[in-house]
Amino acid sequence: MPRIQVILSESEAARLKGQAARDGSSLSAWMREAALSRLEQSGNARTLHNREDLETLFQSCDQRHGELGHEPDWEDHLNILEGSRTKDLSLP
Repeated sequence: MPRIQVILSESEAARLKGQAARDGSSLSAWMREAALSRLEQSGNARTLHNREDLETLFQSCDQRHGELGHEPDWEDHLNILEGSRTKDLSLP
């Protein structure tokens, strides 16, 4: 299982540890539960359980892409990148 480091001040760590203890949980479990709850509440939590869920995700992406218009041609991207490499960026 991956580990994530969170930087906290001493006072923040003490407050969070205290709340976790009052809830009868370890700090790690409490933070994980809080983060997952917030993600779920935000409506951005999209869980893919099967192929149909994946197909639905792809269809919504295709629909959203159609609303945004077409992506520039790959050659246009390459020309812009090349132009930025060859542009004189020397300071006056």
